[in-house]
Amino acid sequence: MNTDRIAYFLAVVREGSFSAAAKNMYVSQTAISQQIASLEKEMGCALFHRLSTGAVLTDQGEQFLPYAERLMGIQLELQDAFADAHRVSAIHIGYNGPLEKELIVDAYLSLHPRLPNLVIHPLYLSLTAMSDALYRGQCDMVLTLPGEIDQRNTYQEVLYDVPMIAAVSEASPLAEKSVVSLSDLRAHPLILLAPDQSRSGRGAIHDWAQNLGFSHPSIIYADSADMQILMVSLNLGISFFPARKPAYFKGVKLIPLTEDIGHHRSVLVCRRLTPAIRMIRDCMIEEMKKG
Repeated sequence: MNTDRIAYFLAVVREGSFSAAAKNMYVSQTAISQQIASLEKEMGCALFHRLSTGAVLTDQGEQFLPYAERLMGIQLELQDAFADAHRVSAIHIGYNGPLEKELIVDAYLSLHPRLPNLVIHPLYLSLTAMSDALYRGQCDMVLTLPGEIDQRNTYQEVLYDVPMIAAVSEASPLAEKSVVSLSDLRAHPLILLAPDQSRSGRGAIHDWAQNLGFSHPSIIYADSADMQILMVSLNLGISFFPARKPAYFKGVKLIPLTEDIGHHRSVLVCRRLTPAIRMIRDCMIEEMKKG
């Protein structure tokens, strides 16, 4: 059985439609449809109801789902076992945010004296692409937001949970303040990550901003975390970042808020908590404790 077809099947289940699965698997919708059709022919039954609103599992599809998940898990275990047998010390880590990028560097520098053969391959991914990268074996682990990846058949652990504070350009008059309030910030455009860049944030990001008193015309969306930081540094608006400033936030000043607007959480997700991933996790947690 072709495991790529299994991966496509699981992607359609997660996304709810062939078009969304194709987008997040970086293939055409035609390719997804052909692979699913081939899988259905192989299984001798229809796995999905094709509806105008998306794809829904048939009764046979529901029966097939746990076997498909188990098969993908076995494939990843085989890959891990093969790597262990050949002493390959390489970890592929998917990330999106600047703080997560800094934690990857910190973990590597901490582990390198003890594990000089350890190689960490970073992979910058949109939040919506992380699930498929993990399930297809492109990443051994990813650092993402809560709710982005289905908890089934994965190990998930919160790495850190820190308050959100204001982020302004060093060129902004607000940079002179030691503390700011939401009323200080509402006179400026609010720069947020675009809702379609996050599974868990779809529909929620805009509502959250409005609850803070920012109206639609004053909200600007960035298509990546790096673009969000750049736009703030160029004084195109303000934003809210985790209360821990990575060294490369050039041109950005982080200022405490008088109000509590919520926390930023980063979650480590992997299919199997291997010894190498466990060591990387422990190093990242220790780095966060240092502040």
